[in-house]
Amino acid sequence: MSFDDAITAARGIEWDAESFHKCRNEIPVKGCSLAADLERSYRPSFAGMALVPTLDFNEDGKLTDLRIGRIYKAGVTAAQCEAMHGRLLDKLTSMFGQRSYEPKGADKAMLVRRSPGGNSYHRSKSVTPVMVAGIEDFRTATDGSKISLLTTFTAGSEYADPECFIDVYVDGPKSLRRRPLEKVEAPKADEAEENGDDE
Repeated sequence: MSFDDAITAARGIEWDAESFHKCRNEIPVKGCSLAADLERSYRPSFAGMALVPTLDFNEDGKLTDLRIGRIYKAGVTAAQCEAMHGRLLDKLTSMFGQRSYEPKGADKAMLVRRSPGGNSYHRSKSVTPVMVAGIEDFRTATDGSKISLLTTFTAGSEYADPECFIDVYVDGPKSLRRRPLEKVEAPKADEAEENGDDE
């Protein structure tokens, strides 16, 4: 799907203006990621959740991957976040069938839990400071495209509220060229001093 087709495909979605203009400028150079405007977008609820898309495009302006999700705050607890994961797991299982999951290595140390609909999933033993539920794969096609679910909870602190990150990933075929990942570099010592970090 092209950029122009993708931005009009979902009714009720308004795109973040800064993200939209950045995409228009960067697609032919290195591809881009386009985010929905959370305040102005409306999507029908999915398993009781209002999830909105973020789209990834390569340099050819082709949609390669899609993330549908949201960050929930509102004093959310680890138990509430895990309950949302379970409801979404049940909804996706009803749509795409039971996924296959074989625990490997560190995954074997995770807890096996059951959703309200009786579907099993894996969750980290700890919920503080971070809890991870998933990754659950629902459909993997022969071309490598797949749908997966990942939920992450951060307990917060005196400086930050707890947050529940709910994300459904729809990865396109492996044959599609992806945009290069941007490097995140730590500030150099002289830049930190200029920013007043030497107090």
